[in-house]
Amino acid sequence: WSCVLDYSLQVCRWMPFHWHLTLPLLKPFGAWVSPTALATTNSEMWRQLILRKPSCDVRDLLDLLLGSLKEKPVTKEGRASITPLAAASGLCELLSVNSCMGRVRRIYPQLLLALLIQVHYHIGLNLPGYVASPKDTKKGAQPSAFVPVRWVVKVVKTLLLRMGCSYETTFLEDQGGWELMEQAESHHRGVALLARAMVHYSCQELCRILYLLIPLLERGDEKHKITATAFFVELLQMEQVRRIPEEYSLGRMAEGLSHHDPIMKVLSIRGLVILARRTDKTAKVQALLPSMVKGLKNVDGMLVMEAVHNLKAVFKGRDRKLMDSAVYVEMLQILLPHFSDSREDVRSSCINLYGKVVQKLRAPLAKKSL
Repeated sequence: WSCVLDYSLQVCRWMPFHWHLTLPLLKPFGAWVSPTALATTNSEMWRQLILRKPSCDVRDLLDLLLGSLKEKPVTKEGRASITPLAAASGLCELLSVNSCMGRVRRIYPQLLLALLIQVHYHIGLNLPGYVASPKDTKKGAQPSAFVPVRWVVKVVKTLLLRMGCSYETTFLEDQGGWELMEQAESHHRGVALLARAMVHYSCQELCRILYLLIPLLERGDEKHKITATAFFVELLQMEQVRRIPEEYSLGRMAEGLSHHDPIMKVLSIRGLVILARRTDKTAKVQALLPSMVKGLKNVDGMLVMEAVHNLKAVFKGRDRKLMDSAVYVEMLQILLPHFSDSREDVRSSCINLYGKVVQKLRAPLAKKSL
């Protein structure tokens, strides 16, 4: 290991003078070095870069970090890549320098979205041999296993706090949003909770994020799209959405109803329900109700519960006389299989909703469907 550590220390010494080569050098280095050894020098490397070279153009450094944060943590050969994690560490160190905050704010929306997508990419990703940094371990306790996704979430928190989003951060802490974000099955809920909090507290950067998200919805793989869509649908509550062409709001959500990924279907339903609050969109959304319900067939009970919770607003807002009873019947058929779900909350919720739907139907039709 001595040659490995010598190499990393050499990088520490000369990187302030050749900062643009830092991440390119880390790519091959991270492919064979022990993550534990890398952890001991990574923070020091970024401190050297930021503090010992004041003349370094922070704007270019941030652009370099942002570019690396857009990379996947897995190479084309299927091997783990530490480049995005190293970039996240670098950003975290940079956020501790007050003089850099103006430059950070310039690309804050891009950094936030890139980090949220990295959270999704790092779920379930393990780096063998990587342990927590000694400074993050309590005195006398054994170093715990390093969980990459938790570290990326920590950087997201740090970025939000440094950008003045303390209310949003506390809200997610209280609602368990960070834990939701770290799990594959609930990541979209954690991201949506953050976006909802930012809308509620009127975050100044939301307009920039909104316009940045529109092209991102069509890029990348499934994880990329789910994270971007989860954030985007909550921003549909903003008044500025009226300025967006309908094809990018209502049209995009309608297309999502036929998506092969159930999470995308549920997110699209959420987006349509939000749009239905606007009088100029209500009738169009209600016309899509049969497609929304039909899309929930063979979907996991937790997702069905999430979608139906949102759909209740559309059902309530529609004239019962104009409502096709077939939609209610189809809803009953979707809820029924989840009566035997192993999760008590899903089971009880679906039974409760089933009863309410039956009440909406006329007595003869209810008997026939049962």
